Amino acid sequence: MATPDEHPSSNGDGLPRPEPDPELLDELSAIAHEDPPLLFAIYGTYRRDPTIPILGWGIEFPTGGTLYRSAYDRTIHSSDTAERVLEVQSIIGHVRLTWLNA
Repeated sequence: MATPDEHPSSNGDGLPRPEPDPELLDELSAIAHEDPPLLFAIYGTYRRDPTIPILGWGIEFPTGGTLYRSAYDRTIHSSDTAERVLEVQSIIGHVRLTWLNA
């Protein structure tokens, strides 16, 4: 169990940390809603056996970077773009990319 000094709301001296500026939180909320990440899916079949499906979902961040998770083997990949994830998945399968919130 964490001691009070290890808790994220503490500044190490046992006193609570100050609350964040409400205006800053409002500004961050606006940015989060104005420029949200894009969701995508990659799907297809394996080259070695076209009866075995490939399926996974990813998120491409507006500030750069992409995360992709395979539905079947639960692996997680990171890359620069969704298109790059598609290129890598194309090595093992006949795959397609679709944007889910575009």
